[in-house]
Amino acid sequence: MIFPIYLVVGFIILLHIITMATIYFTVYKRRRTNTVQSNPGQGAAIAPPDKLAIVLFIVTIVVSVLISYVAGYTDAYKAYEQDVWVLSPSDIETFYAEVREVEDDAIEVQKMSFDDATDQGTLRYEIVEEQVSIYRQDKIIQLSDLSEEDLISVILMKDRSGMTSVFKIELLNAKN
Repeated sequence: MIFPIYLVVGFIILLHIITMATIYFTVYKRRRTNTVQSNPGQGAAIAPPDKLAIVLFIVTIVVSVLISYVAGYTDAYKAYEQDVWVLSPSDIETFYAEVREVEDDAIEVQKMSFDDATDQGTLRYEIVEEQVSIYRQDKIIQLSDLSEEDLISVILMKDRSGMTSVFKIELLNAKN
């Protein structure tokens, strides 16, 4: 069972306070005893516990804030890294299109709509062969194998920055 990070940080801070107070009171008691037993005026002066308590409180607050900041940042970054690769249904979009023009590294398509929606239009996508898979009946083909008036399906994927790029193109019906 893993304890929450804030409990671990709180325990470390409490342990730090107890350790510092114990060390100080031991040194203060020893110094006070030595001063009383020997001549007054000998030995270095040491701050009384009430003044040290104020200083120790301030130091503890500063250390607590710094430790909490680092622990919170680490925990939030770990949660972000786990969530980066989780896809939601809105991150993937598929549409059908007719090829209008094929170039070496780009494709222009006419988006098809079966319900006469207003989102029909010509779209142009830059294609990087290493990042985009182009299929015809479960076989990988090249971008140059597509020609004008071919019917394709385009799968777009949105990354965490909001950028949409082509993930996969599938040739459904070749005109030639």
